[in-house]
Amino acid sequence: MFETLILAVAAFASTNIDDAFVLIAFFGDPRFKGRDVIAGQYAGIAALTLAAWVFALLAYAIPDRDIGWLGILPILIGAMRLWKAWRQRSAAEPEARLGTLGGVAVYAPLFAGASIPAVLATCAVFTIMVAAWCFAAQVLVRHRTAGALVRTWGRRAAPFVLIALGAYILLRSGALRGLLS
Repeated sequence: MFETLILAVAAFASTNIDDAFVLIAFFGDPRFKGRDVIAGQYAGIAALTLAAWVFALLAYAIPDRDIGWLGILPILIGAMRLWKAWRQRSAAEPEARLGTLGGVAVYAPLFAGASIPAVLATCAVFTIMVAAWCFAAQVLVRHRTAGALVRTWGRRAAPFVLIALGAYILLRSGALRGLLS
């Protein structure tokens, strides 16, 4: 179960680093109430998680020996983010928005073939992480210099976390054994 919790934290953090900046903008805008921003974030993550779970259920049509190949999705997303960052390395603020489909593509492999307790634990981690994200965004609104550090290192690390997550899914599932034997 510890493994599930660590994977859930890594998946959430790597797919929502850009949301931290959106949250900072919303919390910093006096037109928005904090509770509305938090409710919107929870609604968005709930919808994303539900969509990923539905796609994971559709994955039951895929034979068990091939389900691990879904780990390719986070690897591809991470590689695309690295490529974009490399191409935009001279820009002051590289585009890092992963988007809804990217989040679904990362979460669905986590849910595919997972036990009900593992899915529930992942959802619990996501619930806690939304609260942590909202709290951190509120703190960063008040400390602008810390925000620059998070922007710089968070966006640089996220592609590597996605690639590692996908590699872990491939290795854990044994999907690569078929290629090596």
